[in-house]
Amino acid sequence: MSDITLRKEAADYKRLGLKPDQIEMWEDGRRDQAVKGHWEWWYFDALLDDGSQLVLQFFPKEPSKKSVEDSPSYRMTLTLPDGRVLKKNVEYDAKDCYFGKDKADLRFGQSLFTGDLQTYRIKADVNDSKEQIGADITLASQSKPY
Repeated sequence: MSDITLRKEAADYKRLGLKPDQIEMWEDGRRDQAVKGHWEWWYFDALLDDGSQLVLQFFPKEPSKKSVEDSPSYRMTLTLPDGRVLKKNVEYDAKDCYFGKDKADLRFGQSLFTGDLQTYRIKADVNDSKEQIGADITLASQSKPY
C-alpha cells in the first residue's frame, strides 16, 4: 500500500512555498534535487492539422539512469498519418545545457523549452544521416495555468 497522501491544506501549500489560488512562473522552472532517483520533465503533445501526433519530453536527468548527476536528454515521437512512427532520443553533456529555476527555461544545445505561463517556445533539432526530424513550436495559452 502506498504512503502517498494528497496535500491540500493551507499549511501544505505554505510549507512548499505555493499559493493555492495562483500559479507562479518559478513553479514551471527546475525544481528537482540532486538526489538519486529524483527526476522531472517538461512535456508537450499535440495532434497536428495533418493528423500527425507529436510528443516531446525534456529531461535534465534521464529517469532510467537513477543517478544524482544530470544526464540531459529529450525524446521526440512523431506518429505520421500513415501510421509510421519516428522516434528520437537525444542525449547531451550537462555542460552543454541550461536549466532555469525562475521559469520554464531549458536549453539543450540548439534545442529549447521556454515559457512564461502564457507563451511557450519549443524547439527540437535532430539531424542524422537517414532523416531529419525537428520541431519549432510556439504555443499561446487560451486558459489560466494550473
